[in-house]
Amino acid sequence: MAQDKNNNFSGPLSILMLCAVILILIASIFMVFKIKNTAREFNYIGRNPEMIKTMVFRGDGKVNTKPDIAVVSMGLTVEKKTVSEAQNESSKTMNAFVAKVKTFGVETKDIKTANYNIYTQYDYSSSGKSVLRGYQITQNVEIKIRNLDKVSDIVGLAGEFNLNQVGNLSFDVDNKDAFTKQAKDEAIKKAKDNALSTAKSLGINLGRIIAYDEYNVASPVVYNGYKMMDSVASVGGVTNTAVESGNAEISVSVGITYEIN
Repeated sequence: MAQDKNNNFSGPLSILMLCAVILILIASIFMVFKIKNTAREFNYIGRNPEMIKTMVFRGDGKVNTKPDIAVVSMGLTVEKKTVSEAQNESSKTMNAFVAKVKTFGVETKDIKTANYNIYTQYDYSSSGKSVLRGYQITQNVEIKIRNLDKVSDIVGLAGEFNLNQVGNLSFDVDNKDAFTKQAKDEAIKKAKDNALSTAKSLGINLGRIIAYDEYNVASPVVYNGYKMMDSVASVGGVTNTAVESGNAEISVSVGITYEIN
């Protein structure tokens, strides 16, 4: 009977001891990972990141080409006693002008309204009292001219239609992608050549490229007025101002950042 009692007692005790051992092992594993994570945090948090030695080299590329489009702003300012009178005269003149422009081969998509403004006009007496004088309408259209031989003829229409808002003539390149790529290739080559030359002079070794930046700009030829040629043609009593397209410059600047070994 005593042996049976001993056996019944030892069974549950063994299970409890096994559970205790398993819990101790789990706690030990947890503590090991906790200590490792704490060590990692101590190793990184609060420490400055490792500094990488770098150097930036720049290069510029430029392409000069003949412009293939011209853009000009043309319009007029009309002042009348009423808004409707001013609108009627402005619309009548501008509609006739646009219709004439299209006879030179300019498509509708290349003519757009640049601005349309209505201003109230006042007269002021010596006493400072203001009296409504009328209304002023300013209307301008921007015209893209693809046939550069027609630029002078279209500009000359200002006299025929009594336009008093003419300016900002510019010559530009309609599709710049091919020229921009050419300028970029040149800029990158110059930046790389500069990097190799400088590294040799300084006695340093360049590593991988870790950054690149690019800035490109197309500089159209702009005339606020109109550049006169030596000969000016006069047709039907209206003087047509001849203009030169000049050259358009497309430039790209790049920066290449190298790691220094």
